[in-house]
Amino acid sequence: MKHRFGIAAIVVAVVALSGCASGPTAINNGEFSARAQALKSYSTIPTGRLIEFARDFCSRLEAGGDSEAKLREISDEYRRVSIADGRTADDADSFMSTATARYCPDLGEKLK
Repeated sequence: MKHRFGIAAIVVAVVALSGCASGPTAINNGEFSARAQALKSYSTIPTGRLIEFARDFCSRLEAGGDSEAKLREISDEYRRVSIADGRTADDADSFMSTATARYCPDLGEKLK
């Protein structure tokens, strides 16, 4: 009986971990807002504007196609502009990750 339980636990763990390999988990609006507002250099921006920024970022990524080099170029440009606008590099990176998890999770794996 213990042997069956052990095998079942291993199977459950493998199935759970295989789900992690498929890409980032999408988040809902509440989670997006909480994560974005927690970023110090984004905390004074109204939620509606943060959503606009996130959607714009994902629209640019989606327009970039499947080329990882193009996606990286778009992300690098967003990061440069964000830093020029007074955001920290770490916050810009975290915001892009949060935006991707909410509005374009299928592209998130390509940006890692």
